[in-house]
Amino acid sequence: MVIGQHVVKGMVENASKRDPETGYCYKNGGRAPYGYRLNGLYIGKGQRKDNYKLLWEKDPETAPILQRMVVDWRIGEGLSYHQIRDRLNEQNIPNPSGTTWISSSISQMFREDRLMQYAGYYYWNKTAKRGTKGQTRKDKSESIIVENAHSAIISVEEVKAALALARSRQPRTAAISSFNSRWALTGLNLEGQPFFTCKCCGGNMSGLNDPRGGKYACSNYHYRGEVACTNQHTVRRPVLEKKLLQQIEENFGEPEVLDSLMSELNSRLNGELESYHKNIKSMEKELNKVEKLIDDTFTAFAKGLDPDLCNERLTKLKAQREELNVKMEKSKKDEPKPLAINTQKAKAMLNDLKKIYENGTNEQKRTLFKTYIRRMQFDPETNQVDVVFYTPYVQEKLRTGAYLQTYIADDVGNAQNVNTGSF
Repeated sequence: MVIGQHVVKGMVENASKRDPETGYCYKNGGRAPYGYRLNGLYIGKGQRKDNYKLLWEKDPETAPILQRMVVDWRIGEGLSYHQIRDRLNEQNIPNPSGTTWISSSISQMFREDRLMQYAGYYYWNKTAKRGTKGQTRKDKSESIIVENAHSAIISVEEVKAALALARSRQPRTAAISSFNSRWALTGLNLEGQPFFTCKCCGGNMSGLNDPRGGKYACSNYHYRGEVACTNQHTVRRPVLEKKLLQQIEENFGEPEVLDSLMSELNSRLNGELESYHKNIKSMEKELNKVEKLIDDTFTAFAKGLDPDLCNERLTKLKAQREELNVKMEKSKKDEPKPLAINTQKAKAMLNDLKKIYENGTNEQKRTLFKTYIRRMQFDPETNQVDVVFYTPYVQEKLRTGAYLQTYIADDVGNAQNVNTGSF
């Protein structure tokens, strides 16, 4: 605790001190924001090592890109975060991690405190310690804000213009407060495999809120743009889920069909668990064998075997042991949960499908669909969702008439009505 207090005290001093040559304040480590790079200034030799202070200086490669994003594209052309993302990816400009840009990264860069950093302000002590419950961002009054802390890439006036544009683009209609349930068709199925995917790229279909009850969209396209996937179509959530309820009733209405389904599901899940335990036992057996060989090598060394030969053998065996331990640890993290599906509960669920869907908890809704459906895939070219049910493994291609519509929302929540003849 005492050491921690001294560290914080030193960080506060860093934020308040200025370099005598540049006039800019020292920084407290970490990666510099996009558009800047770290510059370590030698300040003298310490007891154990050389001492340095950190400054942010403009990065000659990324600073012009940052200025272009804010001044030219956002303020000048009025581009949305999605459009800025697409333009960066089209021009093969990598993000700070060296990969493609996503919309959430762009929106984070246009937060008020981030924009003010680009205008030469330094913010420190913005977030709470790890493990703190509730909000991680502290109140502004607790933050340390230093003006003219480093060279500015944009002006304060340009920051105000970018913030004003963001406020003007906020949705005019309030979000529907009752729409707070989690998406029933996302995540994994009962076998631990992707449940609802996009046929274009194989990525997951994720849920997006909109005033009409929500929609499912390709997560790769929504978050990374056309660089990752070209499927810009969406599937209306209420229409799709109600159609699935209808298909479940038609496919599993007979008691003997439901009994067959429950038997096969339980057999499959128990088989996976049995296979997992066999695999773990096999790795444990192999690990014991390696441990014995290591002990034998030490014994041989004690009896006079060539040390170089023993060392070479031990190196290989220890590497093999480490590899086995890593593999076993990974397998244990993926351990399938023992799951038995109760046939009577499934029958009761079938009798009250609509009641569960309308009034059930989030978990009940997910269980409702994933008990009967194995996987789903949306094909934008044919405007249909391919649905593979469990026993009797019926595959349905769900389509709709032209009276149904797909809603595509832009980055500010305005809905565009697109007649696609699909859901």
